[in-house]
Amino acid sequence: MNRMTVFLVTTALIFALTGCQSRASNTTDAHIDVVRFDRVVEMMSKSDQKRSVVFIDVRPRVPYITGHIPGALHVPLPDVRAGDPRLAQASHIIVYGRGWQDYVAQAVAKKLMMLKYDKVHDFRGGMELWEAKGQPVEAGP
Repeated sequence: MNRMTVFLVTTALIFALTGCQSRASNTTDAHIDVVRFDRVVEMMSKSDQKRSVVFIDVRPRVPYITGHIPGALHVPLPDVRAGDPRLAQASHIIVYGRGWQDYVAQAVAKKLMMLKYDKVHDFRGGMELWEAKGQPVEAGP
């Protein structure tokens, strides 16, 4: 598929999965907390043993396996569920994707908020920014 087709399919999927739910829960794009790199680093430094920052990588499986933020969970949009035990002790949930305009990351953040997860953040810049800042990357599942 070419880039335009992928964009159109992704956009349609996002609207289909979040559009009806947002009316019921009054969660809009304006409710999504967008965080920048400096704030992400600050949240990581303040996490402790009991409650930690949890990263969710929404990219497809192959890019995730190739390299992701250390410790990040791979959670594609269809796999986002209420009561995920991996998120139970999170002080902050930081969702990220490929880059600055990753609409899937925004959709996952919104869905997590609708499922009543607290302190959900959309890390704009995602892996592109993380790597550009020289941060460590972990490979593998």
